[in-house]
Amino acid sequence: METRKLQKVGGGTYTVSIPKEWATDHHLEAGAPVHVYTHDDGTLVVRSSRRDEEPIESVTLDVSAGDSADVERVLHAAYTAGFTDVTLTTTESFTDADRRAARSVASTLAGAELLDATEEEIAMRNFLDSGEVSMRQAVGQLRFLTLAIHRTATADVGAGVEERREGLRQREGDVERFFGLVTHHFTRALASLQEVDALGVSRLDLFAYYLSARRLTAVVAHARTVIAELERVDRPVPEAFADEVDALAEAARDVIERATTAVLNDATLADASDVLVDAENVAARAADARHAVHDGETGARADVRALAGVLDGVERTAECGAEIAEIAVHTAIRAEHEPQRGCPGTGSGATSR
Repeated sequence: METRKLQKVGGGTYTVSIPKEWATDHHLEAGAPVHVYTHDDGTLVVRSSRRDEEPIESVTLDVSAGDSADVERVLHAAYTAGFTDVTLTTTESFTDADRRAARSVASTLAGAELLDATEEEIAMRNFLDSGEVSMRQAVGQLRFLTLAIHRTATADVGAGVEERREGLRQREGDVERFFGLVTHHFTRALASLQEVDALGVSRLDLFAYYLSARRLTAVVAHARTVIAELERVDRPVPEAFADEVDALAEAARDVIERATTAVLNDATLADASDVLVDAENVAARAADARHAVHDGETGARADVRALAGVLDGVERTAECGAEIAEIAVHTAIRAEHEPQRGCPGTGSGATSR
């Protein structure tokens, strides 16, 4: 770090010098254009135009033709890495299966469209304008989808399982779509300050949204665990157990709901801490129910293990909520110990993104 004094020049403009070594290292010379950014957190940034957007706009990757799974993985990875234009090339020839796989991936990614799919090249572009993206709404929609999946998995556990799997399949793709959207723009914001400005959200808030979105996707995995454990139960689920699971699952979802709201709405430290307490209560109730399963006459040993596994899945859902609440706690502590933060586009009558 270097310390410099601002110098005032004509017309009310200020200048500041930079060390010669810095200019040399970044290939700057007198007259070279640079980009200057100012942010609400008091940061002033100077970047050379040569490097400003270079790393994140487009990428060309070489893949093996005939490996459709590899085509899918690379396209998806490049999208979530934040690139707008992705081109795949090969030393051989892309097959019909490769091109179908590429179309399938593009159809599942928000804003993505396949521009070209020939034997020599596969090209995909994201047409979604960052200025039109609401990260808060994306995380809120992700919360809605994951809770709907969890509700389907845990409601009336004495009923059939096939309907639960179908409910999961119907919404799981949408969960991946919204999480991919959040990841795409979060990663772009790490590389591009213009992306931060376009999204209208501070970098710290973007990080909180991304972490929360990751924990929300874990709720889907726990719902899948509940369904798998229910498939292992050979005899009818005891009514008392089903009622307890229903109550615990509802409490776990409430933790997820309130924790995510705390992150998105900048809750106070007290409110975020209350969610943590409720998550601990769910865990304690789940532990008691697990002991009751092991101590009671619920059936064969395999059934006992499966029913305990159902409770584990519900408890871990509450743990996801606790982790999101921890994010809200950190945000609240930071907000209470730093100057009032503003955010572009959040004034009276504006839409907060």
